[in-house]
Amino acid sequence: MANTPNNGIPYLDENVTDPAAATNLALDKIDGLLQLSVLGIEDAPPSEVSDGDRYIVGSGTGDWSGRDGLIARYVADGDYWTFQAAYYCVNQGDQCFYCRFGGDWYPMLCISS
Repeated sequence: MANTPNNGIPYLDENVTDPAAATNLALDKIDGLLQLSVLGIEDAPPSEVSDGDRYIVGSGTGDWSGRDGLIARYVADGDYWTFQAAYYCVNQGDQCFYCRFGGDWYPMLCISS
């Protein structure tokens, strides 16, 4: 299956017997990237998570090994994580806007309360 060039959203294949499966896969990827905010930067999956929780993977360990710098998103229906490259996000943990350059994340603007 081919993907869109910028965000890797799967195109629907022609003559698919179950178009809902491909559509749902695309919608799930869009949901993971739209208005991107994360709960924090973590090296390993937190023990307490909810459906849709997103984190920047720091120095990935355990189940997140080899996923450094990606956005991890938890999917409760199936109990698994998806990983997606992104280039900007808001970190709710430290209230900073981050940009990714060369695989590393940098805080660009932070709000202090």
